[in-house]
Amino acid sequence: EKGCIALAGNFIGQKKPELVKKILVSSMYILAIFAFFLSIILIVFPDPLINWFFQSPLAFSEHGQLVTNGINVSESKILIKTALFIMFFYIILENIRWAINGILTASGDTFFLLVAGTLSLWVFCLIPIYLFVYLPKSTIVNAYIIQLIYAIVSTAIIYGRFLQGKWKTKTLI
Repeated sequence: EKGCIALAGNFIGQKKPELVKKILVSSMYILAIFAFFLSIILIVFPDPLINWFFQSPLAFSEHGQLVTNGINVSESKILIKTALFIMFFYIILENIRWAINGILTASGDTFFLLVAGTLSLWVFCLIPIYLFVYLPKSTIVNAYIIQLIYAIVSTAIIYGRFLQGKWKTKTLI
């Protein structure tokens, strides 16, 4: 985000908004490289990461007492792999959103980001997690699914604002 802010701010200040799209494209290239390496850790070979946390005999203990909630280690690992798979896409979408946020911030479209960010967080993440995970005592995987939906919707909102081009007409001085 900070790199996008600096570069986009320079191009906007030079009255070259057509170059701002190149920043977004370059960000996506960098993100693709990041996604490749992240996918190796979270999707392709998640077992070393997962097993690292299960090395301690206290992994399932709370105050010295074994806490399993009826789930054995292999079932836990399946849930963790599912969560890591979902979180991979969440992380990628959030990085896309932050790159676009940087461009919109550089252009001075910060009020939209404030309102859209706050409302989307409450409407698409916090309230649904409370209603569909916390109250019915659902699994953490359901919370991750809701977070992924939030990431999809909030990224779509921010990308829609970028495509509208209103950021090109903002004046900061």
